[in-house]
Amino acid sequence: MQESPQNPQPAQPAPAPQDIHWGIAYLRQDVQDLRQGLRQQGEDIQELRQEVRRDMQGLRQEMRQLGDDSRQEIQGLRQEMRQEIHQTL
Repeated sequence: MQESPQNPQPAQPAPAPQDIHWGIAYLRQDVQDLRQGLRQQGEDIQELRQEVRRDMQGLRQEMRQLGDDSRQEIQGLRQEMRQEIHQTL
């Protein structure tokens, strides 16, 4: 059989009601701070998404313009080649 400890730990006294009140007040403030932090992060993410969308839209426009420019350049080269072919015949 095991013996009970010779020097048992004294039980912690119950916190005073004032201590509980302040503890709850601090926890509420912490929760509010966390909520505010999450809201701010949500806003930051929204800003980032909008920025990425604007960048993507700009890239699409650039790509479209490059495609149009390439088609025009190819068309011009075709015309030149046709003229050269007709001149050599």
